[in-house]
Amino acid sequence: MLKNSTILIVDDEPEAIKGYEQFLNPDSHKANQRKSSRSKSSSSTVTPSGGEDEFRLLTATSGVEALKLFLEETKKGNKIAAGFFDVKLGAGIDGLEVIRQIKEVDHDMLCVVVTAYQDRSVDDIGKFFGEAFRDRWDFLSKPFTQGEIIQKARQMVSSWNRKKQLEATQSQLVASERLAAVGQIARGVGHEFGNILLRILGKADLALGETDVTKIKAHLEVVVKAAERAGSIVKNLQTFSKTEPK
Repeated sequence: MLKNSTILIVDDEPEAIKGYEQFLNPDSHKANQRKSSRSKSSSSTVTPSGGEDEFRLLTATSGVEALKLFLEETKKGNKIAAGFFDVKLGAGIDGLEVIRQIKEVDHDMLCVVVTAYQDRSVDDIGKFFGEAFRDRWDFLSKPFTQGEIIQKARQMVSSWNRKKQLEATQSQLVASERLAAVGQIARGVGHEFGNILLRILGKADLALGETDVTKIKAHLEVVVKAAERAGSIVKNLQTFSKTEPK
């Protein structure tokens, strides 16, 4: 499974956006400055140029642009591992509402709420998100240091990828166990049907060679019972397949 290193950064201050880019992808930031200055959109992408930490950055300066970027990535089948969201984004929806709307679509994305001057307390943010979301967001106050940003980015990206790897491993394990169970059932059914067919063919052959009606009837009764047994096995298999998780 390929590592997902995509991070969404939402802040209405261009200088703050530049700070994230310089901290997380210093080499790529310089290479993308001219390209970003020519863009008419308030959103941009910074692609990592290599190094120990490689983060693909998506940036937006408003809540609307952030949601647009998120939906565009989702339509492409791309997942965003994590995001830094400034609380106050000027006019329009704030960072907390952006997170809430994103979580309605993607429950796995990890989020850091970034505040300046303690404009929202941890308790206020916790109440806004609700108890179910209690342990699924982090908190950071401005001004932040390069070490704080880099470490939180590392932690979130690593955590997201570990979770996906664990889910993939569990799915493979379940699939392997189910395949083994199906194989065991198939062997048992094959053995059972082999015995049934042997009885049917044997009694049918004896019935064909008989002239005594009573003996012919006895042979055919065995054939009927064997066929009924086969029918019962098929019915049980159909019931089992309907109860298997999809």
